[in-house]
Amino acid sequence: MTRLPETTADAVVAAVEAVVLGRGTATEQMVADFLDLPVPKAREALNLAEDLGLVRDTGGGIESASPLARLLTTPVLQQRAAVLRVAVESYEPFLIFRERLYANGGVPSSAAQQTRSLLGLSEHREVIKETLISLGTYCRSFRSTGGGEHTVQFEYEDDLRTQLAGVVSQLSDAHLRVRDWLSEDLRAYAATRDVLDPLAEAYLKVSQGDARGAILNAGNAVESYLTQLAGDMGVNVAAAHGLGAKVAAFETAKVLPKKIIAIGRYLSNIRNGADHGVDPDVGASWTIRDGTGEDFLRVSVTFMEITLGHHQGKPPAL
Repeated sequence: MTRLPETTADAVVAAVEAVVLGRGTATEQMVADFLDLPVPKAREALNLAEDLGLVRDTGGGIESASPLARLLTTPVLQQRAAVLRVAVESYEPFLIFRERLYANGGVPSSAAQQTRSLLGLSEHREVIKETLISLGTYCRSFRSTGGGEHTVQFEYEDDLRTQLAGVVSQLSDAHLRVRDWLSEDLRAYAATRDVLDPLAEAYLKVSQGDARGAILNAGNAVESYLTQLAGDMGVNVAAAHGLGAKVAAFETAKVLPKKIIAIGRYLSNIRNGADHGVDPDVGASWTIRDGTGEDFLRVSVTFMEITLGHHQGKPPAL
């Protein structure tokens, strides 16, 4: 029998964001840590994300499988709803459930049982109901009318179209803005998927007030860039997991001046404060101020510019 993952729309969206941040290296455990859920529950969210065509498991890691995955990382709830609506419109269990929900006057239990029968699903109707109602409510295809019943919205509402167009436009603008910040040399050198894309996503997070998200995306860009640079400078980072470890590998190899290494340490410490929950040194999680996200992004770009300039033999410049 066919399986329908038991999860929620919120978990699916968060799992997709974790995969996008992982840049092809995401694992079940990493996604579980990101969601703060047990691994089996994270696996269910990933299963549904894969069924929706948003991610795929390559065997060596989980990666995004659709441009929609990147758009789902927006912190604006209405924009995420619009993007998820596009994904569910080609998901057969959702389409059948929605049609049966409409035919049954908004009663979800009957719709779930009929969907289970039509598709040969193995889960109990209540599991099917909860999962699909969560998807439909999140993307505003279903609206609760009380008493456990729902109305169905088949049309893609005008404001959802506006939100979808908005996030696409904002991400495109972020790419242009970030490229304007970069020198021609860095634009030509940096990998688009692993460096330039997450920098643009960081810029978008800054513009939308998500400082922590900006730090995580920009930190990923810097770490990927250092991996690329290490290969060209003869630095072994194979066992250097994390931004701080990669900076330390460059320090050990003595291929960068101390002042540049110190900037790398700054980036590593800020990223750790944003990403690692409770800090044992202070006994609490760090609050990330709005301006810190933009500061981190700009220093990330500066760090990449000066390390590349050093590698290319240009005069030292901060």
